Amino acid sequence: MTRRPGLANAAMSVARCALWLGVRPSRDEDRRGAGKRWVGPWLAVLLTVPALAAAGRAGDEGSRLTEDERNSIAVFREASRGVVHVESRATTESRFEKGVIEAGAGSGFLIDAEGHVLTNFHVVNGKNEIDVVLGSGRRVSARLVGTVPQLDVALLQLDAPAAELFPLALGDSRSLQVGQKVLAIGNPFGLHNTLTVGVVSALERSVPGMPVELKEALIQTDAAINPGNSGGPLLDSRGAVVGINTLGGAAQSVGFAVPIHLARRVVGDL
Repeated sequence: MTRRPGLANAAMSVARCALWLGVRPSRDEDRRGAGKRWVGPWLAVLLTVPALAAAGRAGDEGSRLTEDERNSIAVFREASRGVVHVESRATTESRFEKGVIEAGAGSGFLIDAEGHVLTNFHVVNGKNEIDVVLGSGRRVSARLVGTVPQLDVALLQLDAPAAELFPLALGDSRSLQVGQKVLAIGNPFGLHNTLTVGVVSALERSVPGMPVELKEALIQTDAAINPGNSGGPLLDSRGAVVGINTLGGAAQSVGFAVPIHLARRVVGDL
């Protein structure tokens, strides 16, 4: 691999020039006091060279990244801001106490600047309290707007400062191809904003137990989909959402997502 011209070498050249210019006495200068003029340039050189050399080393390290690695880093940095951690609870309350009957956790993602979040229906099914943790770490309450159980889709509404809302672009899952790179971001096992990377392993998959509407419709991927990833986005290499992660297979490297074009058909009606 070809390395970039080292900034460290450039730093040394600059330093030599600065030193030569800085210590060269003028004709009318008292040469007996010229030595005093050496202190400033030497000090500048001593402070500048290590910093420029370090910058050169950092640049060399960055050049070792492959194009694919740079793409994954860029997609994660941008998209992770719009991915949320969803915590749901079924509670009961009496005059004397409030108890949690059942709790669940999953992921979701913002789809507009008004605070609407897409997630899986099974993440919030039967729950009457929902909290969302934004990419910034802020925890806010959310309410259930509507559900489409047949597609395992639910829409939430949250209230948060506009500066903390980063909606993700929705892509077109109908153009996906087997072998295409995809990235999953979510909260597996409660680990906030975890990235996994893989490819589209197959299209139009069926999984036992899924609604009939999703028969021969699911995206299969080898990007790790674990408990807590449900409801999070499956992204293409441009950072656009192409699926809603819904299920991790019993075997390793087998996960499934609901194609985003199916969700887009019903979101407007929720």
